[in-house]
Amino acid sequence: MNGPRPPVIIIGMHRSGTSMVTRALEQLGLFVGWRKDDNNEALFFFRLNEWMFRQAGASWDRPGPFAAVFGDETMIAMLTRALDEALSGGRGIEFWGARGLLRFARRFETHRPWGWKDPRNTITLPIWLRLFPSAKVVHVRRHGLDVAASLVSRNTAIARKRRGQRLCMPFPLLQMRRLWVSPHVNSIEGGLQLWDEYMRAAEMHAHQLGSRVIDLKYEDFLAEPEATLGRLAEFCDLTRDDDTISRVAAALRVG
Repeated sequence: MNGPRPPVIIIGMHRSGTSMVTRALEQLGLFVGWRKDDNNEALFFFRLNEWMFRQAGASWDRPGPFAAVFGDETMIAMLTRALDEALSGGRGIEFWGARGLLRFARRFETHRPWGWKDPRNTITLPIWLRLFPSAKVVHVRRHGLDVAASLVSRNTAIARKRRGQRLCMPFPLLQMRRLWVSPHVNSIEGGLQLWDEYMRAAEMHAHQLGSRVIDLKYEDFLAEPEATLGRLAEFCDLTRDDDTISRVAAALRVG
């Protein structure tokens, strides 16, 4: 491949299977970050997406205000410049690690297959494409009712966990424990509304990007993991070794 390798940007609504898909891609050779959270999200890009949301008064469960950004070229330019600065120099150590940074310090330019996953990418993608215009996009979708039910279940589990805990951490931490993941998705109706917002954004990107986006149904991934992994590997230009794909698919069935 001539020139730096563009990233694979993984998008999709929360609780849609993006974590599972990302773990599979990682096993097929896609580098998705040195420091990641429990959802396989690279902390470096997660924090940048969160920062962008805050500039517009948006959040993961209320992404609507971010739409105003796309009507303001000055703000788009400022966000793009800030991200460009964040990608430069030593700041990328959180993504590449110390050893990787020595090789890829110059604006994330590498021939290694790489990318990152964050559902917030679904909303912020047009900004990222200004920095990585040749990026490939993997969109993971799941049935809206299943997503909404998963959100409600997660809220319920966190609330149950918190009942027996002290909710205010003692001084000097001054940290309040989270009561719910979000009160906006504490019902099926709320979850469906949020799912619809993310889906509309993802479908708009898919329409504009054409062959540079692959649309993946979570249900198909579970039903036919080997065939789906083969499609993903080809799209992302990763290893297409049958034995490796079979091994990763088998691990998905066990999980």
